[in-house]
Amino acid sequence: MMKLRLYGGLIFMLLAIPMNTKAQVYTYGQFSDFQKKAKTEGLEKIQYAVAQRFHVLLNQYREQKKLKALVWNDVCFLAAHNHNAWMAESNKLSHEQNQRNAFYTGLNPGDRVAWLLKGSSMQVAWSAENCLLSYVDDMDAIQIEQVAKDALEQWKNSAGHNANMLGKNHGSCGTAFLFSNGEVWGTTLFAFPGQ
Repeated sequence: MMKLRLYGGLIFMLLAIPMNTKAQVYTYGQFSDFQKKAKTEGLEKIQYAVAQRFHVLLNQYREQKKLKALVWNDVCFLAAHNHNAWMAESNKLSHEQNQRNAFYTGLNPGDRVAWLLKGSSMQVAWSAENCLLSYVDDMDAIQIEQVAKDALEQWKNSAGHNANMLGKNHGSCGTAFLFSNGEVWGTTLFAFPGQ
């Protein structure tokens, strides 16, 4: 069920979604599989919409600070998506995947990007990572705009995460969100220019 509401010129989508996710990790070769889910499946579609909206808000924030916009990076997005699945399964907010489970893709962001690109000639050098755990009061009424804004504010209010968002050495990034049992897991992976 989807409802659109307009507040102050902004459209909010209120969607009924399941309480639990069916997390899955992907390699870059499986990205088209993810894209199909993100276009058709309710929860994947919502999570991807929040990520896309966050990206717009991040670039608006960077513009206010007179910094270049960051290009969307599918590799960084998938690495962030996979890391969220690991954090949710481990119930642990961390930059390091120091516990092995079904969603383990590597200890640090570099390992996770390498796992993602195995068998590919592509290379991506990560430059920073932000992770968060937040909560939503009503999983049946996720507001895409609000979740994206909340993530931006949470990271702005943390000196280290804010420095990452305003980093001058980044050229691209990918952000992913995962909803599970009232929790919102989020990761942004930044990459150097030309990646």
